[in-house]
Amino acid sequence: MPKRIFIIGSKDMSMDSAELLFKLTGSDFTRATYKGKRVHSRDAYNMKADTVDTTGYDDVIFIECNVPIIGDPTNIINIGHQKRWEYGYGKPPEEFWGASSLGQIWDMVVRGESTPKSRYKYVASSEYLSWAYKNRCTGIRPDFLFERRVRTKAAYRKKTENFIKDDIDRASKVLDNIIKMGNILHMNGEDVIDLRDGFEICNKCRRIIFSDSVVYPPEDSSCLHLKSIKAYDFSELLEASAKNGIPILLTKLDKGGCETKFFISASDGRGAHELMHKWNLKDIYGDPGRGMVGGYV
Repeated sequence: MPKRIFIIGSKDMSMDSAELLFKLTGSDFTRATYKGKRVHSRDAYNMKADTVDTTGYDDVIFIECNVPIIGDPTNIINIGHQKRWEYGYGKPPEEFWGASSLGQIWDMVVRGESTPKSRYKYVASSEYLSWAYKNRCTGIRPDFLFERRVRTKAAYRKKTENFIKDDIDRASKVLDNIIKMGNILHMNGEDVIDLRDGFEICNKCRRIIFSDSVVYPPEDSSCLHLKSIKAYDFSELLEASAKNGIPILLTKLDKGGCETKFFISASDGRGAHELMHKWNLKDIYGDPGRGMVGGYV
């Protein structure tokens, strides 16, 4: 049997589940890195990323990445959905499992078992999150999806499930208030909440900060925004956006505040298509059909 190695891109729930699968099946894998640190979305397809030594392997499988390698593999395989050459790109939500990175990995490493456990399918559906909440992903119940994601977030953030649900509820109300404020951008026929001006994402606490925030001094953190009464957790704003079917356009600073990233979430595809093709961004990633696209100025 050919000897193979999987090279994993940036961290997310699907990649965490993939690593678990590799460990359970004894599959060789490594993480793509850039300057010694795990790649982020921009670096994952950067040929200036760190070189991976694949000497002795017949098959090299890139998962949501493409980085330099040393070696002479017989086959190079691309798994993912971020780029046009990856199998999962452009697939509809009804085909989410086979189109997901996790589903593609499952087919390669799990032998003799055709039906994946439900937890893997629910993780995979997150790649189509806004569509999954609209009940478009076959076999995925939106109510079960929400509860599973809340449990995962609670464990990751070391908070109670009720705390996470309250954060999502607050974020939903924030979105409703922004709509009433009229911060709407018309993108290719789709109404998108415009969070480019008057809002920012703090790189320390990962919270959405309103320009008129009232900030209190923290007791145990160097980040003032953790005590802000108008700061909302970034990830839960995205969750609320997907759950309520409200597309949002955001900007954030990457690379220590040196590069501006634009991205759209929960789009029905129209706004994401405009961002990808008409905004003259660089290092674009994502699939408009999945509702999420990002790129850099």
